[in-house]
Amino acid sequence: MSFTQWGSFQQLSNRIRINLQNGWNKICLSNLPNELTQIELDNVFQTEFNGKLVETVLDPNQYFYSRFSLQSETEENWTDWKKLNSRGANAQYLIAGDRLYQFYQGTDNKIYVQTTTDGENWSGITNLTGSITGNFEIDTIGDAVVLAIRGDNSKKIHTRHTTNGVNWSGSDSSNKETID
Repeated sequence: MSFTQWGSFQQLSNRIRINLQNGWNKICLSNLPNELTQIELDNVFQTEFNGKLVETVLDPNQYFYSRFSLQSETEENWTDWKKLNSRGANAQYLIAGDRLYQFYQGTDNKIYVQTTTDGENWSGITNLTGSITGNFEIDTIGDAVVLAIRGDNSKKIHTRHTTNGVNWSGSDSSNKETID
């Protein structure tokens, strides 16, 4: 099956969004493990990265799975689905430098990140925040990948950044409160 049924692909500020057409169905996600038989389309992510098509899904129990294809034009070379060590929701993805980043809010409401440089092998999980109740944003500024969250009580913006995907800065806070 080809990817002609996929909707439009859009990349904004290195953030990747997929807009699916109404007629899309689960048949595009071949060889799903039994635990992935009831996935929501909002929980499917796919991008071309380092010459591979990388796909991740979130199962109903909030576990992430990933696979890749060496040829982006065909599904015939997909690897088996691999259960990642991450569990959560609200995943956001970003490509910066030689890394694909997966940020997500864990089941404990902390923000975590893991990366891959080849689309196949994912790094260990790094905890970036304490428990939060709001949303988080990711983006790039120059060579840095930046995570920003709004404080629950102080309404200040808290950021952390990395230039290599491994070493993260401490939390920096804005001096002023945000407007609701």
